[in-house]
Amino acid sequence: MLVAHAIAAAPDTCLPSCWSMKYILKPMVPGEIGPNAEFDNSAWPPTVHRPDILLDSWPQDDLLAAFPLFMVTERLKAQIEQSGLSGPSFSSMTVHANPQYGGLAPNLFVMQLSTASADFCLAGTRLSVSEAALQLLRRFVIDECEVVAASE
Repeated sequence: MLVAHAIAAAPDTCLPSCWSMKYILKPMVPGEIGPNAEFDNSAWPPTVHRPDILLDSWPQDDLLAAFPLFMVTERLKAQIEQSGLSGPSFSSMTVHANPQYGGLAPNLFVMQLSTASADFCLAGTRLSVSEAALQLLRRFVIDECEVVAASE
């Protein structure tokens, strides 16, 4: 069974295990959760059993978000897995594209994260990354992603 842990809707403050992280990322939001997504809201954070996104615009960045999910392109997923950086695991998802794209949709993956200290982790509702993770991400397209030092 595919299970993706959603982002906790806690206040936007760093959790103690993420205090050592250097940067908070706010990725591009190219759409919304799709019509076939299945959530379990009986616990918090909610669990997404069937990740699904409906793209309103063609994503330019390799790192994306649609509450409660963070998503990455196939090429970024491969590089994170090869890098040895800690934190994320990945699962497939359904992507629906706006009809203006001719039915084509990019291959995206859900980035599953926890609040445990790692190179990639959750800090409240935000993605928190280490310096090493940010350097890897900067080799990809993250032009629409806001990067803020965690101390700000």
